Amino acid sequence: MLYLYYGTDSQKRAKAVHTLFADAEKKADTLSLVERDETNFSVAEILSLSESQSLFGESFFVVIEGSQGTEGISKELLAHLAESAHHFVFSYANILKADRAPFEKTKAIIKEFAGALPKIEKFNVFALTDAFAARDKKNSWLLYTEAQEAAVSAQEIQGALFFTIKSMILAKSAKDAESTGLHPFVFKKSLAASKKFTDTELHSLSSRLLKISREGLAGVCDLDIGLEQFILQSL
Repeated sequence: MLYLYYGTDSQKRAKAVHTLFADAEKKADTLSLVERDETNFSVAEILSLSESQSLFGESFFVVIEGSQGTEGISKELLAHLAESAHHFVFSYANILKADRAPFEKTKAIIKEFAGALPKIEKFNVFALTDAFAARDKKNSWLLYTEAQEAAVSAQEIQGALFFTIKSMILAKSAKDAESTGLHPFVFKKSLAASKKFTDTELHSLSSRLLKISREGLAGVCDLDIGLEQFILQSL
């Protein structure tokens, strides 16, 4: 009998091997555990164990541990192990698809124990627009590069910057939040930030950003580069 257990969740993988051993032990008169790894693995020994016969009902439960697929395992050997009365468990943290294929062509029982993917914090694009509204060139540029590394699209960044600039234009010329249609918090924030820009600057920024967006969509310029230049030249 042949098993392939693989995956980066080593605890679940080890538990599954232990459960499999416990189940096999209940069914066997005598079950001997043989553990091997990449340092002491021998094809000759595995083959010998697979062909072993006992007059007293002894069987073997062989576990081959490894970080990756073990060298020297041929498809012929795997097919032979799959037909054996003994248990052969290959337990790997990682195994290439090509190395998995020979197992899949046999009667092997294959199970994956994938570890949980690390949680990736989504980049807060409004941290960038806050720095821009504060006329902080250095942090605006640094946050822009962080946004690119976090795979935030240029379109999302352009949209957030345009919203920020447009909100400052509305807040600067309005009497209250209600007349702008902005949320009171956004209005208050935009009004405070707008004091760092003149009306002419804000309208110029708005026009330039729209032009960069149109040219990016038309393929006239690279939107990522255009936005970076816009940030560096505007503050």
